[in-house]
Amino acid sequence: MTQKASLQMGIGPTPAKNKLAWKWVSRGAVNLGDFGSPTTTTDYVLCVYDQSGLKMTAKAPAGRMCGSKPCWKAGDTNGFKYKDKTGVPDGLTGLKLKAGAAGKAKIGVKGKGANLPLPMLPLTTPLRVQLKRADTGGCWDATYSSAIINTASKLKAKSD
Repeated sequence: MTQKASLQMGIGPTPAKNKLAWKWVSRGAVNLGDFGSPTTTTDYVLCVYDQSGLKMTAKAPAGRMCGSKPCWKAGDTNGFKYKDKTGVPDGLTGLKLKAGAAGKAKIGVKGKGANLPLPMLPLTTPLRVQLKRADTGGCWDATYSSAIINTASKLKAKSD
């Protein structure tokens, strides 16, 4: 089964308008336990690499409060959701982790705003994006040999 993932980055006219979206679909089964416990102890870090190395990291801290509510919530039975409108500390505003069989497990990451540490565009392909568990080093990733759009203000790519 082919890996399916997409990456989009946009540098806005002001840092407040910067955006990032990464979507990933599994080629193998992902169990709920693979995600650890982001509601209490498992931090997540999104990493973006180009040909020259690491270009960006953004963290979704475990157990964080967003106002009076937890940023992380356990889903019905198969995953977790992170929602933080403020994008503190690194601009990530949404993260979805969904366990499932091959082709059914999904990850989605969204970020926006001035806290989002977007790299200078364009990036030099090949690109690699990883979502890592900070505690065990568990990792979900995708590689992009080329980009559909790769300009000074926008990057759009589909995985190999």
